[in-house]
Amino acid sequence: MLANYRYELIVYYLGVINVITFLVFGIDKYLAMSKLRRVPEKVFYLLAALGGSIGALVGSEVFKHKRRKISFMLVILFILLVQAAAVYFLVAEMVNNKESMTIDFRLYSQEIKENKIEIKEIREIKEGEVEIDRFHREEIVGVGAGLVPVQDEEEIDSAQERATTRVAPTNSGGNIVIEGVPFFAQAPFGEWDDPKQQDACEEAAVLIAWHWVEGDKEVDKLQAKQEILEMIEWEIRTQGNYIDTSATSTTQMMRDYFGYNRVETKEIKEIREIKYELLEGNLVIVPVNGQVIGNKYYTPPGPERHMIVIIGYDDSSGEFITNDAGTRWGEGYRYDCEKLFSAIRNYLTGDHALITEDKKMMIVVSKV
Repeated sequence: MLANYRYELIVYYLGVINVITFLVFGIDKYLAMSKLRRVPEKVFYLLAALGGSIGALVGSEVFKHKRRKISFMLVILFILLVQAAAVYFLVAEMVNNKESMTIDFRLYSQEIKENKIEIKEIREIKEGEVEIDRFHREEIVGVGAGLVPVQDEEEIDSAQERATTRVAPTNSGGNIVIEGVPFFAQAPFGEWDDPKQQDACEEAAVLIAWHWVEGDKEVDKLQAKQEILEMIEWEIRTQGNYIDTSATSTTQMMRDYFGYNRVETKEIKEIREIKYELLEGNLVIVPVNGQVIGNKYYTPPGPERHMIVIIGYDDSSGEFITNDAGTRWGEGYRYDCEKLFSAIRNYLTGDHALITEDKKMMIVVSKV
């Protein structure tokens, strides 16, 4: 009984240290978003080394924090592997001190077919020897990937029956659309002769993203026009310009105007980088050359500097799904993935400033 008590203490300790490590990841994520002093990386390494490596991995995934810092994640994974090896040899040593006994058990494999888990018996061993703890001398049966204690053949059949009724999750098939994203054109009432609304694609994209963050599924035209013009006036007062804002300037505009920091600019090289952000539940805004993407509703030849909100993708048709404020028919407008990606091109802040480089950027907006 003393041995069991010692094992329980170890389990409790590991639970506590992993919860602490998990929470520290959340705290550091908050500090990063608030631009406050961060938790030193050596603290994360220490917590992981003390047994919190699983909490570190879970915290990194849940809070989407430090996942892309390869050197950091490699250290955490190395610590976890060392700890796993230590546990393996510790358990092996413990097993060598247990007495053996002969039991019957069955092994089952799982097959996933039509979203239901079917259990298939692959072999039965009648005279095998298994080492088990002397305090838990029970017959066991292998079900799936785990071992379930049972007392007799009737319970074995019951365990099999329960396993055959479990249902596996369905797959979306590689398509995703972020729900609840409102739409309005940058000229909500079609007043395209107004220079301010004519150049308001960045403001409209930011406002669409902001209302999505706020949970507003619909925005009426009058409100949209008022908000677009108010943002433009704010830009004129604070920046002296509203015509054409680069991806970086547009990101900063959203941060400053709304005081919202869960927006960032990223350089991109591949289509899958956009899809990854959408799969994470984030909105993506991209600067494009509107003259080459082939939107039939644009006034020819189309805007050379334009911004589009991407809300999803459809792998079956090879298309991005967008809310394009450059036309009143832009809600859910679809673009060929390759064509849209090739049109992505950052431009400089300023009144039709000369575009000197072909850099692909995206603005990623996340919800709290």
